[in-house]
Amino acid sequence: MVDPAAPRSERLKQALVAVALMLVVGVLFFFIGRMQGREPVPTLEAQAAGAEAELAAVRDQARLSEALALTYRAALDLDARNFGTANEHLHAAAAALDGLSIVDGAAVDELRRGMAETNLAVAADLAGQRARVLQFAEQIEALRQDRPANSPAPPAE
Repeated sequence: MVDPAAPRSERLKQALVAVALMLVVGVLFFFIGRMQGREPVPTLEAQAAGAEAELAAVRDQARLSEALALTYRAALDLDARNFGTANEHLHAAAAALDGLSIVDGAAVDELRRGMAETNLAVAADLAGQRARVLQFAEQIEALRQDRPANSPAPPAE
């Protein structure tokens, strides 16, 4: 503190020292806070990247599950001789496979193309068409099982 009995120049000197000391302490606290604030950023970025990868895996599993359900629905429609609805469900299953990010792209593209090009038509014997639709379902199920190691397991059925 500034001594009121000291000469004016001494009081001014003490005041300047006190102000300088406060500035040094303030700057020191500022840089300490700034360094502590930067410390968790890489950790948070790594966590965010991990969460994004997990989200992509979950989205892929959801799309594969949707495609599988639609493919089985197409098989049921085919057995009921609802050929138009069976085609719609099969083509919707192919569309559900769009945008997968983690599973093998070449295998998915081939499967999607095969499903989209399949036309379930009126026939006396549906065994061949049913077998083809069920083969699509098996391929989708194989893609679901070949998920990356960090992705969650599919729900128990």
